This record gives sequence, C-alpha cells and structure tokens, in this order.
Amino acid sequence: MNKFTNLKAFTLVELSIVIVIIGLIIAGVTAGRALVRDAKLRSVVSQVNQYKVALDAFRLQYNALPGDMTNATSYWNTTVTTTNGNGRNGIEWGGNVSTNESTRAWQHLSLAGLINGNYAGTALSVGSVPGYNIPQSPIVNGGYWFWANSPIQYLIFAGTSTPAGPSQAAIISGKEAASIDRKMDDGLPTTGLITYSNGQIPPAPFTCNIGSTYRMTDDISCVLRFILSKTVR
Repeated sequence: MNKFTNLKAFTLVELSIVIVIIGLIIAGVTAGRALVRDAKLRSVVSQVNQYKVALDAFRLQYNALPGDMTNATSYWNTTVTTTNGNGRNGIEWGGNVSTNESTRAWQHLSLAGLINGNYAGTALSVGSVPGYNIPQSPIVNGGYWFWANSPIQYLIFAGTSTPAGPSQAAIISGKEAASIDRKMDDGLPTTGLITYSNGQIPPAPFTCNIGSTYRMTDDISCVLRFILSKTVR
C-alpha cells in the first residue's frame, strides 16, 4: 500500500498552467494560419496588378491582345505550337481547344516574356488547370481566366474551371473578397473595377453579396472579377 500512497497527482495550479500553455499554442497556430492566409491574399493583389501591366505592355508592343492576335504564329510558331486569335479585340472564352483565347492568352504573354511560367495555350477536356494552361494563384486550386463580355474585358479569379467556361468555384470568403477590393478599388461588390460573382459550393451556392455589400462571413463563397478594360467590341 505504501507505494500507492507515495504517488503524487497534478495540483489544480499545475493543471491550470498546462491548460493555459495548450491554449497559447492553439492561439499561436490559429494566428499563424491567419497570417499565412493574409500573405496569400496580398500575393493575389500583386499578381492581378502584374497581369494588368503585362496586358497593357503586350497591347503596346504587338498592337493586339494576347490570345486574340491574328498573327501570333508569325512570331512564335517556329519555337512552340500556338494558334492565332480571331482579332475581335477581346480575349474570349471558348470552351473547346481550338477557340479558347483565354488559355492561349497566357501562352502569348509568356512567349512575349511578360509573365513567368510556361503555358500550354490550349484547353483540356477537364477545363483549365492552374500551372498548366493558366497561372496558379497563391490560393490552392485557384487560377485566373480572361473573359470578354462586351464592352468589358475581365480577369476572373476563381477555382478550377470546366470546358463550358470559367467555373463559379468559390475560392475566397466575403471578408477576404472585401479585403482585396478595399486594397485595389472601392470595397464594394457591385461597383468599381472589381465586382463579385457568387461561388458554387456543393450542394448549394452561398451568397457573396447582400444589399450591395460583401457577405462578411468566413464561408468560402466568392469569385472576383477584375475589369481590365472597356474596349471590347
């Protein structure tokens, strides 16, 4: 019996200290994740600005839009397989391999040395794949698409797409969308150069916009559309 009576248990003070330490560790991990996420959102802002500059530089150098230019093969077909666009002054989304200017545009920008990376320039049966035919965003499974809706040329920031067109796969929350919008524009989802689109999350979509303001929850619900120009005809 003596060997059992000599055993010591944790005191309430010691248990309290352990609980506090565990709480601090959890808080630190949570704060660290938030900082990492914020850094990725800032990288999205930097990328979008980079692509805007690249698009303008391409237009000045070639007097055409990437993906849409009608004489692309005369510049690059000797080194890589590419195709010409239709010259309608917009980077159009076409669901099949032969007419998809949106994926071809990234290839043209890369071949012109205006963005980093190598891109296939064609669509796939599964749509667009970040890192293969469109740029990979800092947010996992996210990428960028060009989409022309006369008279506006958009850059779409969303999840992976389907052959029929840019998907409505949500990639960020309303809070995060508002943060990006405030950094680059007016902070509102329905006005300015950045607007929203509701993302789809199976089995049902969440709403990114409520009463012309972002839905300030942590639900991953938003797709962002950046207006690049209003020259599409």
